[in-house]
Amino acid sequence: MKKRILVLDNAMDRSAFRPVDAWSRHFGKVPFDTVHLPSGESIPALDRYSHILLTDSEASFRKSEPWFAAEADVVRQAVELDRSVLGSSFGHQMLAWALSGSTYVRHSRIPELGWVAIDIVRTDPLFAALPNPWHAFTSHKDEVVLPPDPWRILASNSACAVQVMRYGNCPVWGIQSNPEIPPDEAKSQMESGLEQYPRYAQQIRQTIIDSPVRDDGAAPHLVQAFLKSNHL
Repeated sequence: MKKRILVLDNAMDRSAFRPVDAWSRHFGKVPFDTVHLPSGESIPALDRYSHILLTDSEASFRKSEPWFAAEADVVRQAVELDRSVLGSSFGHQMLAWALSGSTYVRHSRIPELGWVAIDIVRTDPLFAALPNPWHAFTSHKDEVVLPPDPWRILASNSACAVQVMRYGNCPVWGIQSNPEIPPDEAKSQMESGLEQYPRYAQQIRQTIIDSPVRDDGAAPHLVQAFLKSNHL
């Protein structure tokens, strides 16, 4: 099968948040199609696609949306068809929700916001080009907790125990951080969020706007490893 990516776009407000643009800049010449789940766009048959990518979202599993079930069905079908799947942030949580149940996604005890160090605790080809620890931007108030077998935790840190996970030996990975968002865009997003989220204003200023950037530019390396995952 020729490589072709199906991107499940979970952005609620695409005028302000465009994760598809952030990820697709690293796809190179690999063709891709996008489906916007929140607006109810129909999902094409997966037989055309070798890889499926689940983006981040402003949505939360604390308030279920009608389109969650449709996306969960796609995830389960993709695993049955042995397709390669990568989920980022909300997409990472969706993988656990779809394959293991709602019990394993909860409100974060320590919400993460800013650039974080991510410790690799189990080697995996997905990380072949990354240092240990590696650094990336993150912004999340929900998290995956104690994922059951066959999930394997690949990376962690003190604030979030499940930073990266893999579904057994299947080519299915979840990444809690947002490595696709470069530092300048992260700062811009957070600056615009100061008025929208006043309760987090102090944290935004301390951890992002007034702090030095710690970003290893992991996104292109992760995407390239993901696109090779038919052979991992």
